[in-house]
Amino acid sequence: NHTMGTDHTAPDTEEFVSAGFTETMDEGNADATGEYFSESLDYHRSSGELAGRRELREDIETFHAAFPDLEADIPRIMSQGEKVSFIYTLSGTHEGEFEGIPPTGQEMSAKGSAIVTVKGGQISEYRIVFDNLGMLERLGVLGD
Repeated sequence: NHTMGTDHTAPDTEEFVSAGFTETMDEGNADATGEYFSESLDYHRSSGELAGRRELREDIETFHAAFPDLEADIPRIMSQGEKVSFIYTLSGTHEGEFEGIPPTGQEMSAKGSAIVTVKGGQISEYRIVFDNLGMLERLGVLGD
């Protein structure tokens, strides 16, 4: 169980967030969303749309169906109090349908960033910005 106590320090908070991101996005364990993300999660997608934990779980499943070898890496993470921000890279081979695009077999790598709020031992707010356009360009699916 990864639930944190109230006496956590910044490195513990960063470790918790990093573990949650790794377990869900890198390892594709959508079930782990219940462990790391609160039931009332405010999930702000790149599009600006506000979603919840169920949609986050669906997004993880969608990514892993499209990119079965998906790797998620966090090269930089920092925190201040309950806020944690990190830069991440997603990479993988497009082997399943993604947003209506049939598999291309192409490799992709794209960057993103996230700001999360940790409250009560879980992530209560998750704001992401992801280079979707760059990813689609690398897959060669955007016309000129």
